[in-house]
Amino acid sequence: MSSVRVGRWFRRPVQLALVVLALGASSTVLLVLLQTHQNASVAAARFEVVAQTTAELVKGRLAAYAYGLRGARGAVLTVGHDRIDRDRFRVYSESRDLAREFPGARGVGMIRRVAVSDESGFLSRARADGAPDFAIRQRQPDFARKL
Repeated sequence: MSSVRVGRWFRRPVQLALVVLALGASSTVLLVLLQTHQNASVAAARFEVVAQTTAELVKGRLAAYAYGLRGARGAVLTVGHDRIDRDRFRVYSESRDLAREFPGARGVGMIRRVAVSDESGFLSRARADGAPDFAIRQRQPDFARKL
């Protein structure tokens, strides 16, 4: 009997076509949604792997720079911060293979804090130490006065 009822429902080919079309369309929408969700999950997982790898590379690079700065600090402390001159620091920096040890670094340098009252004496000593065009550059002018 149930086959008779089903047969009546699908007597017209148009009705059968509409049912098949509706089932196909709804199946397609469902599958598209599932695939979109899966693609987003895969993309998020891949992004996480790339982000973690990049973070580790950056940490490694920064650690290498930190070791280099500690080496420079050791060189300055060995000679004495008041006796290190441009030539001695140059000899130290030339002993390092910057391109291999510190990729991306453009050089090694030293920054000294100079009180405003000592500027002229500091400039005279720096210019006499092989840098006649030496000038003081500040990242934040008058920083010492704000303290």
